[in-house]
Amino acid sequence: MQITPRDILDDILPKVKATERVVNNTLKSMLEAADDSAERRRLENQVMEFELEITMIMMNLEHLMNRYAMAFQEVTDAGHRRSGPVLELDQHEVVAIESARKLYERIQEVQRADTSPD
Repeated sequence: MQITPRDILDDILPKVKATERVVNNTLKSMLEAADDSAERRRLENQVMEFELEITMIMMNLEHLMNRYAMAFQEVTDAGHRRSGPVLELDQHEVVAIESARKLYERIQEVQRADTSPD
């Protein structure tokens, strides 16, 4: 997997933050409004699953950003003019990047299901 600091800053982190917002807003609102105990349990499990996954992703992204702090600083200082070097990821960081993308897709499905007419 090839990824640059700019990809992390402009694609991956915003997806993780958007996922976190949907969990905190949409899913928790759905949980509060759930009348059926089975639906409530399903949503509680879903919220816990998303929160755990977000925590794992963020821990690994923080590790990556600390490891390549100079590259991230250079990219940040240069604004949108530089994407930075291609980063060499360890296996946990690769899983975190892939998980962030998949989790974002899943949360988009949850949002679509929540906004679709019954």
